[in-house]
Amino acid sequence: MRECARRRLINYALFAGCATGRVLKHCLGEDLCDTIIWEEASLEIGGRAASYFPADRAHLAARIQDEDPDMVIAFGKIARDGLTGLFPAERLLTAPHPTARQAGVFDQIRALRPRLEAARAIV
Repeated sequence: MRECARRRLINYALFAGCATGRVLKHCLGEDLCDTIIWEEASLEIGGRAASYFPADRAHLAARIQDEDPDMVIAFGKIARDGLTGLFPAERLLTAPHPTARQAGVFDQIRALRPRLEAARAIV
């Protein structure tokens, strides 16, 4: 799948009403969500909440090289572990997956916003 088609599919799936997208918009704000380039840690995309695919480090490395981002956000353990070592640690932001069931998920995701806004202001 071409990258632009994949990006549109990911954005549509994420923000067409799924719980993950709702949490992201609630915690980060729609304006910030609209500026982020969203990607999955795997080339495979699940259609159910129970879908699980391990991180594809070659895919992640290629996407980082293509986009050359100022910052990368890893939501959840799979993404965090897949990105560790592929991107400078000081520019790798981590948070729980938006639909994780542990306490404090919303607060941890909200805490990303000031750093993302500061990076956006520098650009």
